[in-house]
Amino acid sequence: MSPDFEWHIRDSAEQETIIKATLPRRSRRSWIAIMIVILIGIGLGVVYRSIPEPAPRPTPLPSATPRPTQTYPVIPAKLYTTIDREAQALADGDVQAYLALHVYEDPVWTQQFTSTFQAWERPTDGQPLYSVIDFNQSIATTAWVDIRQFRNGRSFRETRFYVWQKDRWLRNELDPFFWSSRTETRDTPHFHVIYFVEDRDFIQPVMNQLEQAQDQLCIDLGCDTTVLTYTLRFTSYSIRSFPGSVHGHEIYFASPRVMGVYEDHSPLGDQGVNMISPLAWTTALQRAYGQPAATDDRPSDLLLYAISQWATMRTANWPDTENLSAAKAALQKQPMSLDDLWNVTENNYEAVHPMVYAVVRFIDQEYGAPAIARILKDIRIAKSFKDLIENGLSVPFEEFDQKWQAWLKQ
Repeated sequence: MSPDFEWHIRDSAEQETIIKATLPRRSRRSWIAIMIVILIGIGLGVVYRSIPEPAPRPTPLPSATPRPTQTYPVIPAKLYTTIDREAQALADGDVQAYLALHVYEDPVWTQQFTSTFQAWERPTDGQPLYSVIDFNQSIATTAWVDIRQFRNGRSFRETRFYVWQKDRWLRNELDPFFWSSRTETRDTPHFHVIYFVEDRDFIQPVMNQLEQAQDQLCIDLGCDTTVLTYTLRFTSYSIRSFPGSVHGHEIYFASPRVMGVYEDHSPLGDQGVNMISPLAWTTALQRAYGQPAATDDRPSDLLLYAISQWATMRTANWPDTENLSAAKAALQKQPMSLDDLWNVTENNYEAVHPMVYAVVRFIDQEYGAPAIARILKDIRIAKSFKDLIENGLSVPFEEFDQKWQAWLKQ
């Protein structure tokens, strides 16, 4: 784009002083000289008019204004080295090289990350592995980079934060000073969304996916005609804290920039499970007990949690065959009575957990997904797990138990 110039023309009124003076009389010789010059000029004019006029030159077409190359602030060489090494490590699945570029990490997080990390892979169509969208270094020792990188066949975008330590740049989890604390809001059929102004370009695709998720959750959990609405606050700086809620009406998520989003119709990726999970829990709680804050003394909470996780996995399209196999193996090793599902204590919680997980999957496979919504509706009035099955499924408990035992042995 060519620069615009503004021309300012100003008329100024000035006084004109006219000086009347007597001109000196010219000599006769000077008049003769002047006449000679005039005659020569007339002669030249005649000669000039006799010369054929050349054909007019075509008016040149205006040339298109060249588009300037977009430029960014220069990234320090050592910071670019860290950015590049980190991208290569992510692509190759080199956990140790990736962690070596980070500031000190909590050992628990490091172990969890190491056990679950998978290579992002590389593009095979000649596209670049990554590209820098934006960059800023607010002070000498901190910087952030808005980056797009190939990830398992898709385009993944996130903001990465770096800090200078000793003689190199290292990746940091976040820089809270990146955000100005100014927020905006948007409303959808299910959500009132509050987010940082810096996340404006990221928020709409996330809202669209969560709206679709909530619609699916309501199908699986049997929502009535009352539309369940929540306030979603994308005002947390860290993805390492699990999404929290206040009385089930407000749910807190991390900034989409920190989570990272895929640039397609399903932006949340792996983080989608963590975001759908609190929606599923809150929806299941409201379907079973009405207002979530009505009581905290619920003997069925573990069953309720298992139902919400079942709905989460279905909505996120995540298979759970591995977890189901592990739950079956644990129950075959340490058999338990179904009555224990209604009497969970600190002493038997660990043992009951795989059983309640498996029971929900068994009901889904044996009686169909709508059966989950039916027992969810009757949890509030049930006195025991036997009561829940017989009233919610209209099945004799002895028959249910026999099928359950046979299913475990499959």
